[in-house]
Amino acid sequence: MRSRVGPDFPIICRLSGDEYVDGGLRIKETKQIAKILEKEGANALHVSACNAASGYLNHPPYYVEEGVFVHLARAIKSEVGIPVIAVGRIRNPVMADQIIRDGKADLVSMGRALIADPHMPKKAKEGRFEEIIPCISCNRCIQTLRKGVVRCAVNPETGNEGQFGLLETDRPKKVWIVGGGPGGLKAAEIAAQRGHQVTVFEKAHRLGGRMRLAAVPPKKEVLNDFNDYLERRVKGLGITLELGRELTVDMLRPVKPDVVIVATGALPYFPDWKGVEESGAISVDDALSRRAEDIGRRVLVVGGGGVGAETADYLSEMGKEVTLVEMLEEIASDLVGHLKHYLSQRLKQKGVTILTSSKVKELGKGYAVVEDAAAVRRIDGFDAMVLAVGSVSDDRIAKILEGKVPELYVIGDASQPREALEAVYEGEEVAMKI
Repeated sequence: MRSRVGPDFPIICRLSGDEYVDGGLRIKETKQIAKILEKEGANALHVSACNAASGYLNHPPYYVEEGVFVHLARAIKSEVGIPVIAVGRIRNPVMADQIIRDGKADLVSMGRALIADPHMPKKAKEGRFEEIIPCISCNRCIQTLRKGVVRCAVNPETGNEGQFGLLETDRPKKVWIVGGGPGGLKAAEIAAQRGHQVTVFEKAHRLGGRMRLAAVPPKKEVLNDFNDYLERRVKGLGITLELGRELTVDMLRPVKPDVVIVATGALPYFPDWKGVEESGAISVDDALSRRAEDIGRRVLVVGGGGVGAETADYLSEMGKEVTLVEMLEEIASDLVGHLKHYLSQRLKQKGVTILTSSKVKELGKGYAVVEDAAAVRRIDGFDAMVLAVGSVSDDRIAKILEGKVPELYVIGDASQPREALEAVYEGEEVAMKI
């Protein structure tokens, strides 16, 4: 390669410091490889990790500590004189700067953090750290990339650069937004930036919606970085916030808003199974917001999708003896593969009883009747039951407002229960349209 490109063209080699599999490369061997590469004319070494078999760690999600591969870069740097590049869940410029200051690497590579905010370097240089859109390491970008296009849960403009371009409106409107979750707040941010007069109504006393609850299970605290970012943005833009106040039709008459955007989210779904009411079953929302001692020691979680599995993780972390029942063949099948790997591993390590291919037929006080391939049987002895069997759109306000305002839009889970990525996208989409 050197003979082809000449002496002044940089050749950077990326290599795995550790492949994290039995029989794979370890750092001791990679150090020797690094010295050979330097001798043969490499100008810099980019130290990553893993191979196909350890791919669950290759794009470290929020279950993995930040800067997970930095120690590998540091080890290589101790062996060579050429620049070494560090990578691996380095989410913000403060951490990146510290890695270089500490002499652990000469440069820092960021992937997902720049997908979340490609303007991060400029914002950091100008000291605008609170304006940086934070990557939450959810790996939705990796998941969508495999389908042919990159999307980001915290930045709807990623992959949609041709569609979204902030244009100031020439017809400022009174815009009311009902719901202070991520979709509603994104709509508020963009609408205010375009010059509209924006008011957000949130019936709770805090912004964030159900995404605040989503940040409660272990290792998911990082989701609040995005919640806090959106809250800073709407407060900084002078948007009127009506917290602890639920919108009613009577409030429309004196003000007469031009546009109402309904972003009221979703409600937990309760199936009509026999014995549901008698069982005293609670929703995931209740389980994540109650004090641990109020729930009881032995808990049955019905529904082993991502939400149910994360709730089981939370409850077991609180010292509960948890049984998780899922009708499909595996749990957390709706999650990105990296998240599913670590979540399944955590539940196994903590001794959560997992019953897959098991369908609940009936609930009662302290018991459930489940059917699997072998038989219908009763499992009992539970102090509490948590239902994690989906959500339904909270479109009550939307139905009431139909025909009562000039422009009415329903976004996010209020339209159809999905995830934050879709809610944030629709929030910006509508704000660009009005």
